[in-house]
Amino acid sequence: MTGLVHQLGASTRADRDRAVDALRAFGVLGVVLGHWLVTAVVVDSGTLRGASPLQYIGWLAPFSWLFQTLAIFYLVGGYAAVRSLASARDQGMTTATWLRRRIARLFTPAIQLLAVWIASGGLLLACGVEPTTARLLVNRAVAPLWFLLVFAVLTVLTPVVAKLHPLVPLIVVAAVDLARFGFAVPDRLGAVNVIAAWLVPYCLGTAWARGALNVRKVGAVLLVGGAVATVGLVVLADYPVSMVGVPGAEVSNVNPPTLASVTFGLTQCGAALLLAGWLRRACSRPAVWIVVALVNVAAMTVFLWHQTALLVVTASGLFAGRPFPGLHTAPDDLGWLLARLAWIPAFVLVLLLCCAAFMQGPHLRTVLGFVRHRRGRSVAARVNLVRRYGLTERLLDAVRAAPRTVADDLWRNAASSPSDRPPWRLTVAAVFAQVAIILPVTGANEYQTEFGIDILIGCVLAIVQSAAMVAALFRPVAAWWVATIVTVVAAIFLAGPVSPDSAFPWTITGIAVQAGVHLAVALRTPLRVAIETYLLTIVVGVGCGWLGPQGSRLGGLPLVITVFAAAVVVGASLRGRRVARTEQRWQEERAAHERSRRTVLEERARIARELHDVVAHHLSLISIQAQVAAHLAKNPSDQLSENLTGIRSNAVEALAELRRVLGVLRSEDLATEDARYVPQPTLDRLDQLVANARGAGVDVLMQATGAPRTLPPGVELSAFRIVQEALSNAIRHAPGATIRIELRYRPGSLLIRVTNGAPDRAVEPRSGAGHGLLGMRERVAMLEGDLVTRPTPDGGYEVIANLPTGVGVEASDLVRGPA
Repeated sequence: MTGLVHQLGASTRADRDRAVDALRAFGVLGVVLGHWLVTAVVVDSGTLRGASPLQYIGWLAPFSWLFQTLAIFYLVGGYAAVRSLASARDQGMTTATWLRRRIARLFTPAIQLLAVWIASGGLLLACGVEPTTARLLVNRAVAPLWFLLVFAVLTVLTPVVAKLHPLVPLIVVAAVDLARFGFAVPDRLGAVNVIAAWLVPYCLGTAWARGALNVRKVGAVLLVGGAVATVGLVVLADYPVSMVGVPGAEVSNVNPPTLASVTFGLTQCGAALLLAGWLRRACSRPAVWIVVALVNVAAMTVFLWHQTALLVVTASGLFAGRPFPGLHTAPDDLGWLLARLAWIPAFVLVLLLCCAAFMQGPHLRTVLGFVRHRRGRSVAARVNLVRRYGLTERLLDAVRAAPRTVADDLWRNAASSPSDRPPWRLTVAAVFAQVAIILPVTGANEYQTEFGIDILIGCVLAIVQSAAMVAALFRPVAAWWVATIVTVVAAIFLAGPVSPDSAFPWTITGIAVQAGVHLAVALRTPLRVAIETYLLTIVVGVGCGWLGPQGSRLGGLPLVITVFAAAVVVGASLRGRRVARTEQRWQEERAAHERSRRTVLEERARIARELHDVVAHHLSLISIQAQVAAHLAKNPSDQLSENLTGIRSNAVEALAELRRVLGVLRSEDLATEDARYVPQPTLDRLDQLVANARGAGVDVLMQATGAPRTLPPGVELSAFRIVQEALSNAIRHAPGATIRIELRYRPGSLLIRVTNGAPDRAVEPRSGAGHGLLGMRERVAMLEGDLVTRPTPDGGYEVIANLPTGVGVEASDLVRGPA
């Protein structure tokens, strides 16, 4: 999925304004969510009637402003229409052809919706449904078509109104309202506003597309001015507070649109213009863009079929034989609104099924067509998808693989334990175990009193259920299967009537146990698995309620949906936090490893640069001696002269190659050109090093034992650098401590020991490894020596290095230290 996200962002056209797509997605989702929250179908005396919580709860009216986002949709529609028309004309397409194709795209899904509901209405009447009920359902389902008709009219007018100033339709709307409310002109005149009102944001969108707007200035004016005008019209001119239709209201702001709805729409347009830059930056992130793109792909179908999804869920609930809170009851209190929120996932699920069945063109139906057809229209639609939204066949592979993925997650891998073993697992298991000791008693009692199940069977079910909650921390998917099977078995053994308000097939204890299982699943498995188990649990519960021997009883379903969803959300949040921390630690460890590796490479390069001088010196001597040898020999033979010439030539070539290598290894930050030619230090310069340290106020003691002698240049250079680094580390990490430097010359090696006492003041700890110890190890390893670094009993530190200079290396001295 991550690859699809990045590929989607990379394959989207560079000239596509992602802010416009984000606004379109916001507009569609706002309208859909608003309709789902304020549209109610109430069961009343065996018939259905429409209602809205805004009828009963007056203080909710200002909240309708959050979901009335049609103005943004028309703003984006005007922008997209002008851009599309300009692109069509650049390709040589006539305006008539462009209009024909544009209108065909709009009315194809509308024809589908009409066909389905005309057939559904006839079927309802044939089945004996009351005509008023059938009419209500059909009217609610096809209500979104009014928007489509207005949008189609504005699309046809695009060539004419593309350069129309938004003030013109705004003045028309104001004049119509003045005539209606000021001079008692018949309300039929309000039909003019159906086009004029939405033409205002549409013309703003066309001006935005033409680049005729100073986005920040116009956006600020519209935001402030529109807000002030809207509040003034509501407070002073008695316009309705609600920006959506309210059944039974004398005046509506949307049917037909009023000046207040237009000024409110201008407020939204101003906010949209000001947020456009931020939205572009947000949509540049692939994970955000894929959501925006997919919503845009399904925008028209989602808008047209969202009321159908609500009605399908509502009608399906009627088979339960009783009204459900938030679905069939009157929306007369806040509890109804909370219950309606619990039904939103069901609406979304049905809407997704509608999308899969009825999308056309660059939609999900075309996406599925990639799998079924490889010719004709499907191929063209595929190209259109790739060009417009970057959708690729990898999305199709994900759709096809979904059933197999679910089977792998919940069946084939059910017995496996998650690879991660969080440290809190045993602690939580102990808590769950203590709770599980009490739950079987209450669970068995509830099975007997509420479901009429034999006490022995109830005890067994309750014990198994409680054990599953504990086992979920170790085998989460397997435990979920056990808890779900217990739910089904409890429904099968139901032996008595159940209260309509119960949460059958769960008891209160069962809900707690099942929630604990879902919490454990979300804590121990990926979010995908947690969502799969959650959805299947709800499906099993609904199935048991509908198919149980005592009929349907789903009164507690909203409570169950909410509790289980809360468990999944909490578990997934905690798991996400833990995974993020683990990832952060892994990144820190990786960064530390990379720093250490880079430090080693830098130190090796430094050593190589220093050893260049030593090797170059010997090669120069070889070259000179080979040249002089030919003159020192009396009457040298031709063979000798040829060999000496070859030796000198090889030495000179080796020097040239060394200079090239040095040019690669030479640091760019060498202080000056003269620094390149400074001779490499030897042990003769240790006295100067110690004197400099003492001059800086450091107490340094130096002692040499054995017979000092000239050592190989590489050994002397490495010995000096080891002492230098150890002295620097001691000064840095142990301020105020006495530092002792000991050199012990032995027949086959040189032993170096640098120790320091405890610091006389606190030192800020440093993270990571520097060049010091790493450099020492690299130099000692190069000479095939040994290095020991360790703290001393008195709180200090010591560095012991044994550098071979020949034979007779006594490695045991590294443990004992020098005598």
